[in-house]
Amino acid sequence: MEKREKKHPGEGRGEKFKNSWFADREERYEPKFIESFNKRFEEGAVKVGKDLTSATHTMKIKTTWIYPGYNVGVSRQPAKVNATITVYETASPDKILYSTDYIKVPGGGAFGNDYNTGYRISEGYAKLAKELAKYIKKKAK
Repeated sequence: MEKREKKHPGEGRGEKFKNSWFADREERYEPKFIESFNKRFEEGAVKVGKDLTSATHTMKIKTTWIYPGYNVGVSRQPAKVNATITVYETASPDKILYSTDYIKVPGGGAFGNDYNTGYRISEGYAKLAKELAKYIKKKAK
């Protein structure tokens, strides 16, 4: 089966969207999750980051579903993210310390200023990080 794009002004939009859809993972979603999570712990008491070689624990985030939402001015729907978060000992991946599913975590900009799909979804990852940090703080008490 052959994949075709319609030819129209602004040609290449389909390919451009596809490229940004995949690039947003590393350029938007990961940094937004990391920033949102880390700012919730004073003086780095708990810290996440990409490729932390000294980390004793590893957190794996597996996105299982994304709804990009929309904002067309007169009507809007927030993005939603489903993900499974698993934390395990880096040296022993079979020693799972925590694993849970987060369902329909919403993401959107303040005051409806979220016309970009990648932005809305990245806000869903920020909310995901916030919820996880809240849970960790609650359990640490």
